[in-house]
Amino acid sequence: CVSKVICSNGFTLDPISGQYCIDIDECANGTHECTPDQTCENRPGGYVCTCPPGHVAGPNKDCVDIDECSLYGNICGSNSQCENTVGSFRCNCENGFENIGGFAGGSCQDIDECQRTPNLCQHMCFNVWGSYRCACKPGFRLNPDNRSCTDVDECTEFKKNNLCIGICENTPGSYTCKCPDGYKLGFNGRTCEVKRGICTIRALGRLLIFACLSPLSRLYTYGLYLTQLSKIWAIT
Repeated sequence: CVSKVICSNGFTLDPISGQYCIDIDECANGTHECTPDQTCENRPGGYVCTCPPGHVAGPNKDCVDIDECSLYGNICGSNSQCENTVGSFRCNCENGFENIGGFAGGSCQDIDECQRTPNLCQHMCFNVWGSYRCACKPGFRLNPDNRSCTDVDECTEFKKNNLCIGICENTPGSYTCKCPDGYKLGFNGRTCEVKRGICTIRALGRLLIFACLSPLSRLYTYGLYLTQLSKIWAIT
């Protein structure tokens, strides 16, 4: 007799028994319409074309990459930038930060450059959010490279301020005031005072010049001796 079993779409009559319908595996027999970049999954009475993770089916049934950065907004959090990749995305930390926890869903934490890189600054290193700052000790100036330091010559740069009444000598990070012969540095460390009892004898031809600094004029100022009491003896 002729079978009267009618099968629905996606099914076919069992060739052996001829009494019931069995599913057609379109994925196996190649009758599916999935694109090469899709995966065919057989279902009862049909099949499903599945795109790889991070993709969706486009209008032409092909798989289109999902731009998670645009779709989900600030998915990476603060101090980072979202970069879309094929099938996924990655979180790139901004300069001065590093990723903790992986590219997807990780957090960007501040890098302590001062601790990580010894001698990053010549003198002092201060960590700041997302960066670092170099500073110099007193008496030094930060160079244009923002890392090394140069000594400040106070004697030259601040000459008009009269740092020293006598002689100014620059030293690393500072300066020192000194006095010419016959004078000593005053209590303030800047002015020069005459030394008591300082006399000199100088021969000039047949003359002896005997000079004592006057106790009435005890200060030395701006390279000038104020007053000297001198006597001249002739050698006979």
